[in-house]
Amino acid sequence: MSHPPAADEDRRLERLHELRIIDTAPEPSFDAAVSLAVRLTDCPLALLGFMDRDRHWFKAVVGASTQEVPRDLALCNQTMHKAGLSVVEDLTSDSRFARHPFVVDAYRLRFFASLPLRVEGEVVVEVEEPATLG
Repeated sequence: MSHPPAADEDRRLERLHELRIIDTAPEPSFDAAVSLAVRLTDCPLALLGFMDRDRHWFKAVVGASTQEVPRDLALCNQTMHKAGLSVVEDLTSDSRFARHPFVVDAYRLRFFASLPLRVEGEVVVEVEEPATLG
C-alpha cells in the first residue's frame, strides 16, 4: 500500500530527524497519551507513531506488541497529509484499506482514526486509533 510522497517529504523528514526521537526509549508522557486515547475511545489499540522514510515507528503503543511497521503497511501513510482528523468507520468498505493485511489478516482492523501532529507546519507525529472487530 504505497503512497506517493508529498512534495514536501524531504523537508518533513528533515524536521522529524531534528527532533531526535526515532528509536528512543519509551517515555511516561507518550505512554500516558496513548493510554488516555484508549480509555476515551474505548478502542483496544492505539499508537503514537513517527512516519520515517521507510517505516512507521511507534513511540507508544497500547494493544499491540509491535514497535514499527514498514511504511507501505502503515494505515497513516494514506491519511497523514490530510488536515485534521481522519476517520474510517469501516475499513472493509474503504477501497484504500479493504485488502490491507491488517484488515483481512493480522489484526482484523475495522475502525481507524488518525490525527497528524505538526511541528511548525510539518507532520511529525501521527496518533492512530485502529480498533479490532471484537
